Amino acid sequence: MNDFSPDADEPDRTPEPSASRDDDAFVTPGYELQWRASLSQDRRDFQAIDSAMDSARRAEGLQLLALGRLMERTCGPPAGPPTRDLEFAFRSLRLEVSARYKLSEYAAARLLNIAHQAGGLYRATADALLAGEINSTNLRVVVEEGAPFGLESSGALASKRSRYETAVLDHARIEPSNRLRPIARRLALEFSELNEDSRNEEAAARRSVCVSDLPDGMAELRAYLPAAVAYGIRDRIRQIAKSVVLLEAKSGPAVPEKAQDPRPRKRPQVEADVMADLLLRGITDAGATSDPADGDEPTGGPACGAAGELRPALGIGVSAHIQVIIPAHTLGEHGEAGRTDGIAELVGYGPIGATAARELAGGERVWDAVSVDPDGAVLGVERYRPSAEIRRLLAARDVHCRAPGCRIRASRCDLDHTKAAASGGETRTDNLAHLCRGHHTLKHNSAWKVDQQPGGVLKWVSPTGAEHIERPPSRVRFRTVRDEEPGPF
Repeated sequence: MNDFSPDADEPDRTPEPSASRDDDAFVTPGYELQWRASLSQDRRDFQAIDSAMDSARRAEGLQLLALGRLMERTCGPPAGPPTRDLEFAFRSLRLEVSARYKLSEYAAARLLNIAHQAGGLYRATADALLAGEINSTNLRVVVEEGAPFGLESSGALASKRSRYETAVLDHARIEPSNRLRPIARRLALEFSELNEDSRNEEAAARRSVCVSDLPDGMAELRAYLPAAVAYGIRDRIRQIAKSVVLLEAKSGPAVPEKAQDPRPRKRPQVEADVMADLLLRGITDAGATSDPADGDEPTGGPACGAAGELRPALGIGVSAHIQVIIPAHTLGEHGEAGRTDGIAELVGYGPIGATAARELAGGERVWDAVSVDPDGAVLGVERYRPSAEIRRLLAARDVHCRAPGCRIRASRCDLDHTKAAASGGETRTDNLAHLCRGHHTLKHNSAWKVDQQPGGVLKWVSPTGAEHIERPPSRVRFRTVRDEEPGPF
């Protein structure tokens, strides 16, 4: 029994890219993988896995529909009014599913609710699971992100839900769940025509900070903030922490009391120390600051370091850097308020309200506004220095690592020459793409092959010969939804 365990983005443990890293530096002499004699066996095993996975998906689809029928008989249609009798009937069914299939009651309830909606409101998605076209995790994403359409099976919202389901299924068949969720969220907002600005304002009114006690003398500090603010804070902390790591690698611990610990601090520890210092004191003791666009040389004001030497004060001159994708008609011709039917997106997070996007685009220099046309093609990037135009245009096009399934954001990736410079590859937009450090090194040290096709499309070919097409995320996610004329009967 599948419990539809939550999907999660891969941990972002990718090392920071160097400012001037050549593709050839990634090829480790003596360790490049050779074409293996067992390749035919690998292909047979993958074929066996493919067959088993198709069977498993069909089995999951049958289980899902059976659970949906149980829910229908127990609780009626998904939009049925709750009553005390129905509550106990549902709790009884939940307990039986939990006991039979060794799930927690929470997981059982979630599975039953997804099955109820899939069988009654998202039948095309359930049929795609039965046909082996999608997996159960993507089905759950489609259902959960369809929440703006409510639970009614008829009426205006039901019609919009049907259009949403048709559009999102095209993506559910080819995208992993971590990439599908922001796409589904954006499509749901566009088809439902809900006012995302008012939803953002209501959510922002609940902003707060809280502390949860943990064992071993630790506690967890949590802040509920607008996404753009939270991502900006995280980026600034990472920039400062990067400077500390660089400085400590050259001259030892930056803070006197930490000099007694012979173990070097790891990046997450440095980030936690930086955040604590900034929040408790407004500054941090010592270190260096750097602008990631200008290389790795530290800058900033003076402060006393571990050995008494003068060091740059940490945090001075470091601004947060985030990127917002804004449809051109949302921003307006000259940056003024345009139409409100486009959905803007905060890179790394997902859709945000048009008002918030326009404010970010017209605000401080730390915000990057990327305009796209209705087909999703990047039109321009505002507030960038012309000398870095190619790099930033590609960041707008790629959004994240272009390896299959990876979502590590472009600002933390390397720019890779699809055809290596040593082999005659040019430094042009049609021969460059963002790859995280892990996938960049894999490309140069394995039998994987990558070819860049027109429009920034990447074709990955695995060692066993399987092809994986990676389309630019900007074209997949930011294309404007158009109403289609009904065809003839």
